[in-house]
Amino acid sequence: MISGFSKYMQVARCFRDETSRSDRQPEFTQLDIEMAFITPYDIYEIIENMLLYIWPTVQSTLGCQPISTPFLRMQYCDAMSRYGSDKPDVRFGFLFSYSAVDGHTGFNIPRKYSSNLSAEDLGSLEDLVFRLTGQRISIFTVQNIKSNQLDLLNLLKPECGDLVVFIKGNTEIELKALGMARVEVAKLIDSKGLSIYEPEFHFLWINQFPLFEKNNLGQWKSVHHPFTAASPETAHFLYTDPSKVIGLHYDLVCNGQEVGGGSIRVHNPEVQKYIFTEILKENSCEMEYFLTALNSGAPPHGGIALGLDRLIAIFVNAKSIRDVIAFPKAADGKDLLCGTPTMVDDEILSQYCISVSNHSKS
Repeated sequence: MISGFSKYMQVARCFRDETSRSDRQPEFTQLDIEMAFITPYDIYEIIENMLLYIWPTVQSTLGCQPISTPFLRMQYCDAMSRYGSDKPDVRFGFLFSYSAVDGHTGFNIPRKYSSNLSAEDLGSLEDLVFRLTGQRISIFTVQNIKSNQLDLLNLLKPECGDLVVFIKGNTEIELKALGMARVEVAKLIDSKGLSIYEPEFHFLWINQFPLFEKNNLGQWKSVHHPFTAASPETAHFLYTDPSKVIGLHYDLVCNGQEVGGGSIRVHNPEVQKYIFTEILKENSCEMEYFLTALNSGAPPHGGIALGLDRLIAIFVNAKSIRDVIAFPKAADGKDLLCGTPTMVDDEILSQYCISVSNHSKS
């Protein structure tokens, strides 16, 4: 954008130093789109129209139903308070309710599902959530709910035979733990051959993310990245209360997985430097080249990147993203077929003036 291109797109091969999971690996492919003088709503429309354009091919290949636009849009705070996740799976219910009276947050599992869950299933679920989050959830039948939890029942309105899953508290930590329980219990129900997920593909946008959050040391860090712009309505809080700043960041979610993300960028060099030095407490000298470039004149701009491998994996219902990649990487990042990565010969490194010390060629 700074160099004068008003827009571009690229199919980009990306490398990220991340722990491998079923939905990600170190090497992946993105459709990257960046544009000047753009708004989040323009991005929504472009991506939705792109998916509409390719959908006849997806339909003819998979035999799925049409998709409709515009996609559902949900604010981050609503996603967390109702689903306990910033990438909610909206194919099934189990929405949260919070009781300010007794301080519990919970959801109920209808009898048609709960009757198929054993005590061992529920115990394993409680243990899994505790092991991964450090938070304890409770699961009771309606009849066994204690009197100090009755206000939550009034909100959930469970019927006889339903199970109630709840946790004490309503902070992001507790909501994420309950959100994990919600997702895992749905997987458990599905594994028993019960129909819980609505069919087809459910796309939605998540927006209105906070721009900053505190790390374990109590220091501010960017929720998305430090180049994300603040919303015009909350930008003034940059200088008084960063916790109240909403970022112009948006994620595209499909069936409970993030398949794309982007933002409108900071284009004012003074604002960008303030974020680096005063909020994030980073050394702006390392980014001086970038600040100089912004100072030369950058238009308002933004974009988005879609994870093509992950999208295809969702479309074909693959168990792992590696099932749709020609040369997938193992959990440790190695390509077992090609035997890569390998050490680069010193002769080749010297051509690029690179020196690597303290390495073995085992």
